[in-house]
Amino acid sequence: MEEDNMRRALWMALFLLAGFAAQAQTNIWQFNSASPVTFEPVLATDGSVYFATNDGKLNALTSAGILKWSVDPGGQVITPPVLQGNYLYIGTSNQELRAYSVAGSMLWRRGLGVNISTPLAVSAGGYIFFGTTNGYLYCVQAGSGVVLWDFHAGFRVVSAPVIGHDGTVYFLVDNFLMAVNPQYGTVRWSSNAFSYPPPQPLILDSYDHIFFLDSSFYLNCFDNTGHWLWQAKDETGTLLTCAKASPIIVGDTLLVSTGSNVYAVSVWTGQAAWDVTAANTSPAFSPAAASSMAASWDGLVYYCDSTTKALTWFNASTGLLGGSIPSFGTGLNVNLIGWKGQGYLVIRTGPSDSILMAYTVPGGAGAGPWCQWGGTPYHLQRRDDAPFLELTSPLDNSVIVGNVVAQADAQDDYQVTGMSLYLNGTDVLNTNSGNLSWGANSAMFQDGTYVFEAVATDSGGNEAVATATVTFQNPPPSYPLGSGPPVFSWLPNGVDHKYQVAVSLDPAFASILISSATPTEKFRKITAWQPGSKKWAKVNAAAAALPSNPVTFYWRVVGKTGGVVVTRSFVINKSL
Repeated sequence: MEEDNMRRALWMALFLLAGFAAQAQTNIWQFNSASPVTFEPVLATDGSVYFATNDGKLNALTSAGILKWSVDPGGQVITPPVLQGNYLYIGTSNQELRAYSVAGSMLWRRGLGVNISTPLAVSAGGYIFFGTTNGYLYCVQAGSGVVLWDFHAGFRVVSAPVIGHDGTVYFLVDNFLMAVNPQYGTVRWSSNAFSYPPPQPLILDSYDHIFFLDSSFYLNCFDNTGHWLWQAKDETGTLLTCAKASPIIVGDTLLVSTGSNVYAVSVWTGQAAWDVTAANTSPAFSPAAASSMAASWDGLVYYCDSTTKALTWFNASTGLLGGSIPSFGTGLNVNLIGWKGQGYLVIRTGPSDSILMAYTVPGGAGAGPWCQWGGTPYHLQRRDDAPFLELTSPLDNSVIVGNVVAQADAQDDYQVTGMSLYLNGTDVLNTNSGNLSWGANSAMFQDGTYVFEAVATDSGGNEAVATATVTFQNPPPSYPLGSGPPVFSWLPNGVDHKYQVAVSLDPAFASILISSATPTEKFRKITAWQPGSKKWAKVNAAAAALPSNPVTFYWRVVGKTGGVVVTRSFVINKSL
């Protein structure tokens, strides 16, 4: 153990010497709760965070980590909050299931006469499934709270129900794995799970294979007809004894923690292809991942290291460590969602789990069908694949002169809830549909390299991202001497609402010939400016006074707070 700790310390020291400034992973806020946070927080695409606390409150934070509301649901919250659309669902200790709006208003409550014993699973069609302490599985209509059916499955439902792609509900009751018809609550099949499993969630891959930990903490795999397939083994064929944490799935690979290592296991064979310890030998490192991980669409896996007390990440394909940042305590399950073109990650940590720490990371959720605890960023406990996204225009590595058009289309197994387009990280278009189209004149920008990034989000909070890197290359426009004033236009920089345009003969703008400023307003609410005839006459006069031909002028747009937006040139040709 002492040798392992020394290796961790060496790795952390080397990382710190490299400097945190090079990281894209950044801590953005910390919220200190007056009462311990009892379950994993659920994240929304607007940056809001919803969570329960031990003082019997359901709470919401803004994207800046500021408390925006706190409500008393009439008892302790006994299930992790679940988000679908604009609705939050929780179970309470007064034997109720409740629905709240994201503004904190209670929409309905349903008395059950028994306590809920599992996390909630919510289908895309609007049905809530959960188990109870007396061995029943319930189905409740999410919009109204009406109980549609209940089914006595056994002594006690011990795992969160999970929902397959065809709607089948899978769950563990006593020592049996069951599959239930979601419409009628009838059993499709039941299989012996060998032993009374610990209360860990089932997880599903893209083929509706069912994975769970048994009482010996071996990872088992069943197919969706109830046939046992395998137990997970390491590279030598030895059974893996897993940590009491839900594995995650990236593509066709299960990432499984033993508490002192993470193994990459094939969903088809159960055989490990690599492990993080073996992948990192200089310096040596073994991940202490005691809680669930989260995988981002850009190929990174995040977890809270219980020894180094750091949020740590490694490559999802190779296991090579990428970096670390303090988690300010022993952080628990990692919760990840896409936000503003990047990833937004929140963990509960600190003394008595009373701190929420938020980070921005390069990529959001969408690496697989079950890429974090709860399956999706909204913790819906269902298989929900990321959207299929295609950026059809512009083509990658193209050179663009004049007009540029960006087009993207997305499809999803359930529903595409939104698409966004980013240009060099600036949000230029948002839509609630499965397609987007945006156009501009590339001459509005400085010549150079630009990255278009299309992002599609589905009803589970998963993301798909497609990018194209292009080059804008436009010759300076030429105007004849004595011509009328052109229109100078540009795109907002995402920071400012007011801008100033200046025209100069000096590329450094040491002296200004004309500008958009007025005697009363230096910066104006404009994204295009056409000089008046008197101002433009100064430009023609300056060109006429110089012996050279053509004469090059420079124009620059400056935001009130964001600085220079674009600098370009034009020429006055006295021979035209």
